[in-house]
Amino acid sequence: MEKKAAKHIELQAQEVIKIIQEANSDVLKIGQNIKVHHNKTWKEIKWREVYPTIEIIPNVSVHITGTGIIN
Repeated sequence: MEKKAAKHIELQAQEVIKIIQEANSDVLKIGQNIKVHHNKTWKEIKWREVYPTIEIIPNVSVHITGTGIIN
């Protein structure tokens, strides 16, 4: 069940990532992370051109600690 849930969430995340990249909207702050931790690389790239083309791979793990019925 955990693997199935993780796969479902990963697929949803991939869809969201595709939409935000098409909108050229870096809501995940990937560019900010590159700028802070890899400043030399940041200065060499044209982020607005590169961002929509990068491959972002979500990695999801699910751990279910309990089950039940919600009323």
